[in-house]
Amino acid sequence: MMRGHKRGIRENDVRTKMIRSTHKTLASAVTLLAAAILAACSAIPRKDGDKADLARYTAYAGQPVSDIRMYTRYDGWTPVDNHHLVIHTNVNESYLLTVAEPCIDLPFATTLAIKSRFPHTVSSGFDSIRVGRDTCRITEIRPLDYKRMKADLAQEKAHG
Repeated sequence: MMRGHKRGIRENDVRTKMIRSTHKTLASAVTLLAAAILAACSAIPRKDGDKADLARYTAYAGQPVSDIRMYTRYDGWTPVDNHHLVIHTNVNESYLLTVAEPCIDLPFATTLAIKSRFPHTVSSGFDSIRVGRDTCRITEIRPLDYKRMKADLAQEKAHG
């Protein structure tokens, strides 16, 4: 009678191990499925207005420059799409940066780091930004007439 009881315990242990193994396999499958869905969604534009936003910034952008001087930290930044962002260096000074592909995390990033080779200088072609897991090389820097853009937007809101 004692042997039967021990055998029952062993069967329960085996059954418990099988259930745990099944749970781990199921959890792995769910994780892989979620990763595949997120990867597929990353190619979808963040919003329909990405092209309109880029066109608006491009209309106020000057000719490309090779580098910019930043003697203080930047005041903020705005992602435009997977390849463009605006860096605000002060109240009325901003730059439209183009970055090399892929920069998948850019539209969704909450933090940004600028990695430059030289202090106080950000150069196109050499320096990069870091967002999420991505390090994206800066391929173009264009100064924005941000003061005029803000004035035009305020005027549009007043009239429209």
